[in-house]
Amino acid sequence: MREDDDQPDEGDAPDEGADVGSGQQGSQHTERPRRRRRRAPATGVFSAAVNDIARLREILVVLSRHGFHQFLKRGGLQQVLGPSYEPPPEATAVDPSDPRGMARRLRLVLEDLGPTFIKLGQVLSTRSDLLPQVYIQEFEKLQDKVPPMPFSDVRLQVEGGLGGRLEELFASFEESPLATASIGQVHGATLPDGREVVVKVQRPGVSAQIRSDLDILYVLSRLLQATIEEMDIYSVGDIIREFDQAIQQEIDFDNEARNVRIFRKNFAGDPHVTAPEVIAERSCKTVLTLERLRGRKFTELEPSSPEASRLVFLLLEATYRQIFEFGFVHADPHPGNVLILGPEELGFIDFGLVCRISRAQQDDVITLFLSVLSGDVDGIARTLLRMGVPRGRVSLSAFRREVARVRDKYINLHLNEVDVAAFSTEAMDAAMRFQIKLNPEYALLVKATVTIEGIMRRADPAMDLLATAQPFARKMILDRYSSRNVLQGVLSGAMSLGGFLRDVPQQLDQVLMDLESGTVAVNVKHRQLDALGTHLSALGTRLCLGMLGSALVLGACVMLAQLDYRPGDFPLLLVAALLALFVAVGVGAAALLWPFLTPRARRVRVSPFLNLLRRKSNRG
Repeated sequence: MREDDDQPDEGDAPDEGADVGSGQQGSQHTERPRRRRRRAPATGVFSAAVNDIARLREILVVLSRHGFHQFLKRGGLQQVLGPSYEPPPEATAVDPSDPRGMARRLRLVLEDLGPTFIKLGQVLSTRSDLLPQVYIQEFEKLQDKVPPMPFSDVRLQVEGGLGGRLEELFASFEESPLATASIGQVHGATLPDGREVVVKVQRPGVSAQIRSDLDILYVLSRLLQATIEEMDIYSVGDIIREFDQAIQQEIDFDNEARNVRIFRKNFAGDPHVTAPEVIAERSCKTVLTLERLRGRKFTELEPSSPEASRLVFLLLEATYRQIFEFGFVHADPHPGNVLILGPEELGFIDFGLVCRISRAQQDDVITLFLSVLSGDVDGIARTLLRMGVPRGRVSLSAFRREVARVRDKYINLHLNEVDVAAFSTEAMDAAMRFQIKLNPEYALLVKATVTIEGIMRRADPAMDLLATAQPFARKMILDRYSSRNVLQGVLSGAMSLGGFLRDVPQQLDQVLMDLESGTVAVNVKHRQLDALGTHLSALGTRLCLGMLGSALVLGACVMLAQLDYRPGDFPLLLVAALLALFVAVGVGAAALLWPFLTPRARRVRVSPFLNLLRRKSNRG
């Protein structure tokens, strides 16, 4: 039997057990403990909506307590807290010009708001294409801090999901969890046939709670983007959408089971790499049962020993095959998720986060790698532009200068001395500064390769990375420029050129015809001129509303002056005057609040608000 590993090493990610097939383990945090008041879940559509409003207020209170109250005021959200609410005296306002301080306070906000928001920070810590590095470093400190589920809840979840009694489904089931996290927790168990397994159980009601928090996040992001100019810099709406997609995949255990099966199929003929088998008859959307892999961590190896060198080579080979052969990469390969099962066998666990690399993306990665090796600044710049989507005008000359600066910083180093993490971080930061939004898969790929590099350097500090990677680099180049791939590229280019030559005459003929008929229109866009038109329109509307309100007030005063009321008469003038005053108050309020009612002429999406009222009564 393989050696079991029950105690995590210092310095390793504390959220995984070494013998766990899937899951995350909570840990004690170094910050001062915070206690959150738990709200009893309500049933019914309107009760759920009331709970959501209460949750929204709780979020705003936490933001205000950590110094973000000036943003709430600018976004018109202070009214939700009530006119009498004042932030605590110690809540000093955050300084937007201090990104490190803002990042730290945001991390504390996420910790206070609980599991969904902690998970949001954890997901964002892998997205260096969306956030500056200072935020990434802070969010990497977030760890799940949730107590384990009572075993009675675990029993109900397992029996309800699998449709049978726990004693009939498993020969034994450990009551103490091996790992706990915000989404679920993992227990050791034994099947009736004697096989050891781990069972990942989802927390009751976690899906509904996440959906509720996501709806509120969508509402908040829309309001903030509509009223606070700085929010556009960080694309808050895109961040929430990315998180929505990631968390929906993670709470669906069927998705993780598919990922495990794909990985096992890819390495089916490889005796050096494996993943736990999925026990399909004991799995569903909320319960996942996997073969239990017992092994050691890389941190237990003797540094620079022959065993460490051999296993590091196997890990590098497995990573190469995942990226360039299968295009299916384990995106969270930290030391707790890569186990040593034997002298020459590795086991990967926890497939909640993977990235898929298409053939075109593989080619982009190879092109970028070759451009870096050859020092081709233009090639690096063009490849980075092709790997992303510019969100505005990109100055190619300035971007090339930035790429040259990053290249010159590392080009004189021996490849064994290059800090891949620092190089990747600077490249990502350069793309972000020039508003180039990289594909999310590249960010996950960078995160995975940097983590793998850290494992290898820790296991074998004396490793010559250049010599170790040379066989894989040679194979990558030979595959790229093989006769088959070259011929395929020539044929593809010839077909594209043929289509271009066939379409160009027709398109030129259309352009000349439009010029001759005078139907060509030239549109000129200027951001400041467009904003000026919006401001003038809003100002004119407010002036008209103010004049209308004033006229109504004057009319009401005239009617009240002419009032000659006698008992028994119908007070027509009084009613008309009061109605005019009421309408005048409404028009005046509309004039004052017009900038908030039509913030920067944005179209407001109502679906997040409707979702607040569509909560199912069985949210749990």
